[in-house]
This record gives sequence, structure tokens and C-alpha cells, in this order.
Amino acid sequence: MGPRYIETYNHNHQIAVMVEFECVDDFSFRTEEFASLAKDIAMQIAACNPGETANGQEVLSLLNQSFVKNESLSVRNRIEEVESALGVRILVKRYARYSAET
Repeated sequence: MGPRYIETYNHNHQIAVMVEFECVDDFSFRTEEFASLAKDIAMQIAACNPGETANGQEVLSLLNQSFVKNESLSVRNRIEEVESALGVRILVKRYARYSAET
């Protein structure tokens, strides 16, 4: 198990997201490429609400979604772009989405 990183995002004080990532080293977490990816993934969860699915498959559901900033990519493809740029494997371990909307 490698170092963990948690990204948070708050949308208009109505939706909050926490995403946990794992990587082989903490240096990767300090790059501009990773910071942009982490924010994009948190915003993806806020916007598209991949939800909770049975058997812990929520991360798989997220990875298979179309990426909101470029619908020709999946979320998985976006992560793979950053992995290629940094030369490391990046895992989305889990996430939580909270909504104050009724």
C-alpha cells in the first residue's frame, strides 16, 4: 500500500465530495498534473453522482463514466493520461458524496 491523498470539493455549499487516491510515492501528489486530476475527479463525482452500487463497485462505476470535461474520454482514460505523464499508477480508492439538496 502506497501513500494516500484526499481531495475535497464543495459545490455552492450544497454538494461536498471527498476522494481518496493511492500512488506509489507522495512526490506525485505534489505535481500540478495530479492536483488538476484530483480536482477534476472530485468535480466529476459532484456533477455526475456515480452513486453507491452493490458489492463496492462504485469506483468502477465512476471510472467507466464519460469524463465531463471531455466526453470523448472516460474517467479511466483521464487518469491514464496523468499516469502516463507522471510515470506512476494512480488509484481511486474510494469516495463519498454528500448533498444538502432535497
